[in-house]
Amino acid sequence: MEHNERKRKEQEMLADYDYHTWTKENLRNDGRYTISDIDSVIRDRTDDGTNRIMILEKKCFNAEVKECQAVTYRLIDALIRKGLEACNGEIEIKICGKNQKTKVEYFGTHLLQLSDATFEQSDFKFDRKDVNLSQLIDTLNFTNQSTT
Repeated sequence: MEHNERKRKEQEMLADYDYHTWTKENLRNDGRYTISDIDSVIRDRTDDGTNRIMILEKKCFNAEVKECQAVTYRLIDALIRKGLEACNGEIEIKICGKNQKTKVEYFGTHLLQLSDATFEQSDFKFDRKDVNLSQLIDTLNFTNQSTT
């Protein structure tokens, strides 16, 4: 693959190519320091006010998560789980200027793999398992899902 074509594909796949380039040029690269982006945090509020949350990493061309990014996701996942366990799934946060208690159900961190660069041309894997478009939509909409 020609250098210009590879650079164009990299730009298409990175949500913020300029930021990515800037970090590579200006921040440490010593093997201990990593930057990971989170592609999506999906939140839904149920009728009883419970906030359901999942974290999603999207990879095109069925790419895998690099180990340094996977470790970051595992750390975030463990922190959220331990935090929710410690407060029995209820936290107090500021909503519309007022401190309010709210329940949180955490649905974990997940990997969404697209077989191509776009949704229109792709087959899908959710946590490395084949899913059709309808199943993917149901999953991301929290349809028929439970954390238990």
